[in-house]
Amino acid sequence: MFKVSAIEILVFILIFIVLTFALQLGIKLFKGENTQLLLVFLTSLYIFIIPLVFFIVFVLLYQFLIGYVISLIIAVVIAPFIIKAKHKTTFLGAIGAIFIYVIMVVIIYVILLLVYAAFLSVFDIFF
Repeated sequence: MFKVSAIEILVFILIFIVLTFALQLGIKLFKGENTQLLLVFLTSLYIFIIPLVFFIVFVLLYQFLIGYVISLIIAVVIAPFIIKAKHKTTFLGAIGAIFIYVIMVVIIYVILLLVYAAFLSVFDIFF
């Protein structure tokens, strides 16, 4: 079984909050309304949970790769409509907000890879 520590949960929550700020910045830049932090956090949660449910269903029905690809497609298709509806922006504004969100995901991913790689190299030296 998987064992999740409190630090991993805390890191996940911090990353989710940073991505919420990135989505809020993207919505503000593209002239969206309703940019309160709680509303943007709920939007970010919807964008995360809906594909996750589809991922679980398709992995149970098919294979891992098929579930991953289908849930990724669903996330890409549904996210602009959720942002457009909840934050009263244009469709292109929603796509722009998602673009800023994706840029932040890539930046966080690279930072985590560098930190994790550095941690592994230090861990290998001492143990």
